[in-house]
Parts: sequence; C-alpha cells; structure tokens
Amino acid sequence: MAETNYSINLIRSQEPNFIEKFLKWALTAGRFLVILTETVALAMFLYRFNIDSQLIDLHDLIKNKQNIVAQLAGEEKDFRNLQDRLALAKALQNDPQSISRIYTDIFNLEGQNVTISSLLLTDKTVSIDASTNSRSALQDFINGVKTNPLIESITLGRIENKASTATIKFSLVGDLKISENSYEK
Repeated sequence: MAETNYSINLIRSQEPNFIEKFLKWALTAGRFLVILTETVALAMFLYRFNIDSQLIDLHDLIKNKQNIVAQLAGEEKDFRNLQDRLALAKALQNDPQSISRIYTDIFNLEGQNVTISSLLLTDKTVSIDASTNSRSALQDFINGVKTNPLIESITLGRIENKASTATIKFSLVGDLKISENSYEK
C-alpha cells in the first residue's frame, strides 16, 4: 500500500477573512471616535470656563453701569428740569405779549371781590389760588377766565367755604393754547 501523507495544519492561513478584517477596522475606528469625542468634550468643558468668566465679567459690568446710572439719576432729573425751564423761558421770550396779556387779563378780573393769593404760569397751564366773599364774584371770575382767548379750558380744582371768615377759597387750573399769533391786541 501506498503511503499517503496526511498533514494537519493547526496554524491558520496567513490571510484574514472578511469578519476578522471588519472587526479590526471597527475596533480601530471606534477607538478613534472615542478619542475624538473625549477631546471635543474636554475642549467644550475648558471653553465653558472661558464663557463663564466672560458672563461673570458682563454681570459685574452691568452692575457697575447700573450703579453709575443710579448715582446720576438725581442729576438727570435736575438737568431735565432745567431743560424744561429753559424751553418755557424761550417760549415766553418768543411770545412776551401773550404772556403779559394773560397776567393783565387775570389781574383785571381780580377786582374788588376776588383776591388772588397765588398765580403760577407754566408752558401749558396757569394755576390760580384765590378767595372771594360771594358766589357771584366767584362765578364772574370763572367766566372771565373762560372767555380769555389764550385759555383753552379750565378745571376747578378745589372750592372751600369758610363760614368763620365769610370767604370762599378756590383753585383753578387753565390749559393754555399759546402760539405766536394766538392773542389779538
């Protein structure tokens, strides 16, 4: 009989099969993905510290600006008041005849029965505090103020009857309509 040699090769073949190639590639790619993800996460973590410090700086800056604004609020109020008074002075300077006519007309209404204790003229209103001893004198004064062409409307703010002194105290506010040619001479 002829001798047949059978050989048993316990070593695999040198060329890996498809599954082995795929697993090796997947593990390598997975490692790169994990390393890349951890690197991005670490970078974002460090970047967050930068963003947090900027946010804290912005909050501090806002608080400082708020303190400055709060400290200057009083001066701003004074400045706006001064601007309003300058605007009123300019309006009065541009239309002095109308303003003097308002004073003249109101004081002409005063007469013997009405006593004006306070007269305040602003750019939009005239406020009068006065007293009288009769209801008819009060009505005549109010009608006289109503008929003034520079006064658009009036509001009777307070009326008080003092029986002990036999006087009627009242205050009224008139809305002005001042323009350059608002009063005929």
